[in-house]
Amino acid sequence: YREHRRGWTLGLGKNFLLYADQQGLSYGTFLALNGFLSFPRYRGIADGPGPNYTIMPEAGIYLRGNLAGLKASLSPYQFGTLHEPWLKWNLGLIFRIPYKQARYEEKEIFY
Repeated sequence: YREHRRGWTLGLGKNFLLYADQQGLSYGTFLALNGFLSFPRYRGIADGPGPNYTIMPEAGIYLRGNLAGLKASLSPYQFGTLHEPWLKWNLGLIFRIPYKQARYEEKEIFY
């Protein structure tokens, strides 16, 4: 059978910077632990299995600029379908949204 999955991930990770060049590009590796909520479906069947939640580790490399970047990683997880590889390749886009930080000045208050 052919299974199609759509999913959302949410997790925590740590980037390890390897190199940063003069143009603002940074290169590095990362490790993460993600929760993956997936929604499987099968063609020709209205009632498929329900949502599936899986915890999966992830390791990969990234290229990041000031506003955007790319990441490629491997995640070991299986759903138990026919002819499914053990390692999954993941490609991701990184969007950085700059925001202004509030600056606080120390004040002395005299009474």
